[in-house]
Amino acid sequence: MELPRLNEKQIREEQLRDNKGTPINAHSEFYAWYGRPKGQIKYDKLERKVEVQESRIDAIEKEIRKRNVVFFGVQENESNHWDLEETVLTLINEKINVKCFNRELSSVWRKGKKGEKIRPVIVSFNTLSKKIEVIKEKKLLQDSAIYITEDFPLKVIQKRKELQEEQKQILDQGNSAYLKYDKIIIKEENNGHLNRNHKQTLALSPNENNQTKNNANIHSHKKNKRDISTYFRSKKDAPAPQEKQTVPLNVKEISESNNSKETSNI
Repeated sequence: MELPRLNEKQIREEQLRDNKGTPINAHSEFYAWYGRPKGQIKYDKLERKVEVQESRIDAIEKEIRKRNVVFFGVQENESNHWDLEETVLTLINEKINVKCFNRELSSVWRKGKKGEKIRPVIVSFNTLSKKIEVIKEKKLLQDSAIYITEDFPLKVIQKRKELQEEQKQILDQGNSAYLKYDKIIIKEENNGHLNRNHKQTLALSPNENNQTKNNANIHSHKKNKRDISTYFRSKKDAPAPQEKQTVPLNVKEISESNNSKETSNI
């Protein structure tokens, strides 16, 4: 699709200059967006929508293939779907030593049209845990013509092929690296180097070192200075508690009480 071009009027406006020699609307942010033709703006919006849709499709495809594994090298001796399923179950239980039953398989099929080459078998499990269990034990098939891989989209397969060359270079340098979906994970070897979280302490001079030791001894002496004898000694030397002073009764209240007694005697 060919992008729309600027017309002669817009080109002329770009070439106009003011008295100071500054181009009018040239390379300005306003002209970069609002000065573009309508066709260009529509094209940019459409391009962004396509990118969003592609990312959604990739996420859906990844979710669909998440519980799948691909078997390569399985001979095509089956006459129907049930024979192929029994072949896969026998391979998983006997060759890989993973217990798997018919109810744990969602679907089994061969990919592509039948021809001279042996078509790969795609196995979809009902649970992700069973798929991970099979992938972990795929090393048991190293001595046979059959091997297992995860089910990746074509775009991811091409990306992984490109990353394999980079992975080989990293391994030659002495570092460890592995592929995770469409990314490469690198683990650098820290032989003789400090970790990032490790803080290196500065070397102290002999005087500073002795001073720090003396300070540590002083602090420890102060900390252990108070023992049980000093505790009881401090309790003994402490002043005795003062007795509470009684507050005298009000004279008026005493006289009233005496008057009440005299009246009662009469």
